[in-house]
Amino acid sequence: ARLNMAKLHEKAGRLEMGRANFKEAEGFLRKAVDLAPPWAAPRLYLGELRRRQGRTEEAFALLDAVSKERPEWPEGHYTYGRLLVDLGRKGEAADRWQVAERRGMDVRRRLEDDGRPAGVVLRDDRGPGVRDDQQG
Repeated sequence: ARLNMAKLHEKAGRLEMGRANFKEAEGFLRKAVDLAPPWAAPRLYLGELRRRQGRTEEAFALLDAVSKERPEWPEGHYTYGRLLVDLGRKGEAADRWQVAERRGMDVRRRLEDDGRPAGVVLRDDRGPGVRDDQQG
C-alpha cells in the first residue's frame, strides 16, 4: 500500500517537474521518498529536479547514490550523465551513457527527445559522446 501511494506521488512529482512547478514537484517527490525510502525512482527524480534548479551539489549526491544502489538501472546512469555534462565532466558523462546503452536504453534517442545539452554529439559508430563546443 505504501509503495502504491509512493508511486502516485512520484508520478505527480514528475508531472509537476515537467510543468516547471518545482516547489510542488519537490513536495510530491519528498512524500514518495518518505513513503518508500528504499525505492530509488523518487530520489532519482529529486536529483533531476535539483539539477534543473542548479543545485548541483545536492543533485550530485542524490544521483551518485542512486546509480550505485541500482547499477542495473539505465535511467540512473542517463540522468547522472546529464548532470556530469552540466558540471563540465563530459568524458564521465559519456561513460555513464555507455553504461545506460549496455543496460538497454537508446541514449541517442533519449538525448534527442530531451533536448541535447550543449557540447553533446551523437556518434553513429560508438553511441553517444561528448565534445567541447570549441572543437566543432
